[in-house]
Amino acid sequence: TSKMQVSECQNLINHLEAATRNITPAIPKGQGTGNKADKMRKKILSICHEMNWTNEKGKINWKMLNDYLLKYGYLHKALNDYKETELPTLVSQFEALLKHFYKKI
Repeated sequence: TSKMQVSECQNLINHLEAATRNITPAIPKGQGTGNKADKMRKKILSICHEMNWTNEKGKINWKMLNDYLLKYGYLHKALNDYKETELPTLVSQFEALLKHFYKKI
């Protein structure tokens, strides 16, 4: 850690703190990898926001999301366990879920 920049150290601390609380840390702005898997996960998170799957602070309710995925997700695993090749089907599932959500309103 002596050769790490301050921002890198802070990101590591944030990640470790989140891991101890069993939640997924947010990726700091400007530091995302920009790969396809991240974009698809962010699309799913956006859909969750639209359906109000949030906590009292307006952040994603990770327990609710992962509980849903374990029970109803097509591969029955947590969001971050889905591989890039599996995510398009999951995105489609969430788009259909959002469509159903809007029909109920």
